[in-house]
Amino acid sequence: MYYEYWGMKRPPFDNVPDPSMYFSAHQTVEQAVGEVLFAIEEGDECLAVVVGEVGLGKTTSLRVILDTIDQDKYRIAFITNPDVTFTMLLREIIGQLKGEACAIRRKDELLEEFNRVLFETVDENKRVLVFIDEGNAFKPVNLESLRLLTNMQEDDRNLFTIILAGQPKLAKMLESPARANLFQRIGVYCHLEKMESWLMVRDYLDHRIERAGRAEPIFTDKAVQAIYEFSEKGVPRLVNKIAKLALKAGETSGQAAVDADIIRMIGERFKRFTRADADRQTGREAEEHKESSAPEESPAEQVTQAQLEVPAQSETAEPSFAEEQQSHDAGEKIEPLEWQRSAPFGEEIWPRKEAAAEAGGYYYDQPGDDTAVASTRFDEDESKEDSDVSVPIEQICLDEALRPDVLEKARAANKRERIKIAGQLAAEGIKRHPEYVSQTGDPVVAWQELRNEILSAFSQS
Repeated sequence: MYYEYWGMKRPPFDNVPDPSMYFSAHQTVEQAVGEVLFAIEEGDECLAVVVGEVGLGKTTSLRVILDTIDQDKYRIAFITNPDVTFTMLLREIIGQLKGEACAIRRKDELLEEFNRVLFETVDENKRVLVFIDEGNAFKPVNLESLRLLTNMQEDDRNLFTIILAGQPKLAKMLESPARANLFQRIGVYCHLEKMESWLMVRDYLDHRIERAGRAEPIFTDKAVQAIYEFSEKGVPRLVNKIAKLALKAGETSGQAAVDADIIRMIGERFKRFTRADADRQTGREAEEHKESSAPEESPAEQVTQAQLEVPAQSETAEPSFAEEQQSHDAGEKIEPLEWQRSAPFGEEIWPRKEAAAEAGGYYYDQPGDDTAVASTRFDEDESKEDSDVSVPIEQICLDEALRPDVLEKARAANKRERIKIAGQLAAEGIKRHPEYVSQTGDPVVAWQELRNEILSAFSQS
């Protein structure tokens, strides 16, 4: 193995969240670990948040925290994919806390079970910790549900702490005026940054090499400086990737150390790949911006429009939504439960109403026949009939936007037409629910945010 050539017992630069490789001199990461540990062990905080760009060490920070605490004092759930319905998220949390699968499906019953687990844990003289990674994948409506979950505390103490980590998109959602109630509950708010200099990168490399079993450095100072530049000035994940490839290249060529020439060879190749990807992404974003900024009716004009009119599709229009979705989903298995996003409306997902009801989903009656079509947005747990929790206006508007007739128009439209449909739906939603504007204070901003939510829902349906 390449690491054995360099006198090490294990790979030093694998990009996995290994607490044994933790580098405490990375100041913002060390600060985040320390503050979150304080929130858990001493601060009695309800919510702790860690935010950072891709590759800066968020997941590693959570694993280090998990490895540091006395786990005998806690019941712990660790969620790595929060891009699910809130009821699915609750089931996963409860299942991990109890150590067995949770079969409950209704939201009110899940909340009761979570509350029961909390007090069960208190009786054991423990506390509940819920780690949620990739929090940027949260849907806004789920963040609102998370806020309601934080209400389940005693008057004089918190029964659980949620540790939420994610990319800057998470910070943007949390800092939105519409979520001021949730933001005010954050007890610790940490922002991760890159390693501040090439000298810190040198210490980082030497630290991991030592942990892997070798006492002497491998990289020359010039090589470290080159790694710092090619890693976008200190992104740990990129440092690991370049250093690992450089060790392999050094072994292949029989080098006694890794110099700047090897790093430049690796870095330039890596940089060319990443630049090409960035250029392609920039081109896509520019095209989307061009289309989305095309002249359209103002929000005020759309608010006064009572009916949605979808223009006929141009002969030169882009592939339809249905065609794009068919291409994207080719070969994917469609499960009969939980969010039938890939199945087009009109197909018999469940052949009878009884089957739909038994599966826990909603259905729409089809005129003249007894077939049923599954809802693509909400299951029974998250319906608007939930009397315990008020339904956010965004959720009501999205539910209306995902009606079969509206989705059918969106699927048949090209990208520009879908933007117009979403804008008209947002305007109609604000017209019916003017209180939504009070969340942002600006009707145009409110309209734009709601339109973007609807467009996102279209793309995921």
